[in-house]
Amino acid sequence: MAGKTGTTNSNNDKWFVGYTPYYTAAVWVGYNNPERISSSNNPAVSMWKKVMAPIHEGLENKSFPAAGSEQKSVSICMDSGLRATEACLNDPRGSRARTFTLFSDDVPAETCSLHKEVEVCTGSPVLGGDGTAIEGLYHLAGEFCPRQADEGAGVTEGTVKTIGILDYSRESVGGAAAKDSSYLYSFLEAQGTCDVHTTAPQPQEPEEYDPNSFVISDPSTWPPVNDPRYENFDPENPATWPNAGQPSETPSPGESGQPNPPETSTSPTPSPVPTPVETPPDEPYIPADGTK
Repeated sequence: MAGKTGTTNSNNDKWFVGYTPYYTAAVWVGYNNPERISSSNNPAVSMWKKVMAPIHEGLENKSFPAAGSEQKSVSICMDSGLRATEACLNDPRGSRARTFTLFSDDVPAETCSLHKEVEVCTGSPVLGGDGTAIEGLYHLAGEFCPRQADEGAGVTEGTVKTIGILDYSRESVGGAAAKDSSYLYSFLEAQGTCDVHTTAPQPQEPEEYDPNSFVISDPSTWPPVNDPRYENFDPENPATWPNAGQPSETPSPGESGQPNPPETSTSPTPSPVPTPVETPPDEPYIPADGTK
């Protein structure tokens, strides 16, 4: 079975409409002279059961018939009741599109006319009365808001995106304001355009770069992306490296990180000085016979 309850604001009326694969019935409970109904439960539901239970006794338990070809699923905008568009999906409150299964004759032919697509700058959020950012709401994009990254101007990413916002006039009842009244185009337009990007971005001067510091295994030594001298730099192509074509230098002692060996003396070894030999003094010759 399926059904839906109903109660008036004054609690003077109680309703229940329910149906099964066999029967459909609606029950209203109230007084001829309207009075408040004091009941923790809906008496219309209890009465519906008392009537429907006996007439279903002995009937086969069966399901509702499956949807046939005359029914189709369609995405509907919760604000306009018409077919949802991309703008309905991009509402800053969250997607306003819901999928319903409808009979072909009930499918609306028109698309949502309440949502309007506008460009906003995510770098400039809209602030509420308490000074905090309103969720999902940003100032309208100005002419200088970046649409995409521009490394030469120091812009790392674009800040402009497209949202869908309600564009119609709401009637105020009794001076009351809806909680989501900030999500109307009239409110957003009154906040003005982006107050961050007010001038054109200026090209940045390339950083000082020493090509001799380049080491392919260390990305921090690669050339700056905004240096026109190395605009064709490709880490995979050695011909584009900053030090391409430069002769490789043999590191001098000590540059390789190994300590120099201790120095040793190379002074020449002195030649040995000959030891003088003493010559004995001359003695007179004495013949063997003893004569002089």
